[in-house]
Amino acid sequence: MYNRIGGYMESFEVKVEKQLQVIYRKLEQTGLKERIQLAKEELNKDDVAFSLINQYNQLSQNPYDKAFQKVRLELFANPTFAHYQALLNEETNLILEINHRLRKRGIIMRIISGSLKGRKLSGYDIEGTRPTMDKVKESMFAMIQFQIAGSIALDLFAGTGSLGLEAISNGAEHCYFVDRNFKCTQIIAKDIQTFGIQDKATVLTMNWQKALSFFKEKNIQFDLVFLDPPYKDFVIADSIQSMKELNLLKKGAWIICEMEQNYEQINDISFELQKIRQYGPKTVLIYKFI
Repeated sequence: MYNRIGGYMESFEVKVEKQLQVIYRKLEQTGLKERIQLAKEELNKDDVAFSLINQYNQLSQNPYDKAFQKVRLELFANPTFAHYQALLNEETNLILEINHRLRKRGIIMRIISGSLKGRKLSGYDIEGTRPTMDKVKESMFAMIQFQIAGSIALDLFAGTGSLGLEAISNGAEHCYFVDRNFKCTQIIAKDIQTFGIQDKATVLTMNWQKALSFFKEKNIQFDLVFLDPPYKDFVIADSIQSMKELNLLKKGAWIICEMEQNYEQINDISFELQKIRQYGPKTVLIYKFI
């Protein structure tokens, strides 16, 4: 596009790419990426911290239970975990700063492909969410492009709903959006109504454990699952195992995971790693249920 005053105008994608580079440069300048990696390695060696993390995940279905509260206090008091958590919070604050800058400059997140291409997404600056940047999303959907059409999809830690809405735009028959944050599910429902795709979407405000139990009761199975939880929750492996145990995955289902520094590995032979990509501090792993 040509601007008579300033020459060629930057496309939306170029602007976002430049902001991504700002994030990566800042991470490099502060040494944050390397410090997170070192802290993760130390966490891997800390048997006490890992035991507490496992207990935390097992008890998290009942967050008001005294046992969970006790484990939570012990976990966050653990020096190794606290150091790792502090670095993740530092990274989150840096990305939120960039997100705020994008917002101020009028760079809005959009659906990047399919029938809804170009439609603006709401919830870009909801506190506590980190929407998948367009460059990452474009690469991710290119890797799964032949798995989307006609699929029943699940966006389990939906946040802004960006991934599930992209799947619908690219031909998913139906997508279930789950998030425990009511503000997030409100925003997703609003976008669904704006886009006129109410018949293709279901929005649930609940935690992931209750959602999986709900799907089991309703005999719902999925072809495509997106997992992008808050990195501090360490629930990707647990949620995948639960979906298998509850028979929520169709044979050949694809599971797309976003995580910090490839923190969680899936060791179950039922899940075959298809692809892995690194985007600065973010890792995307794609598994197939066989």
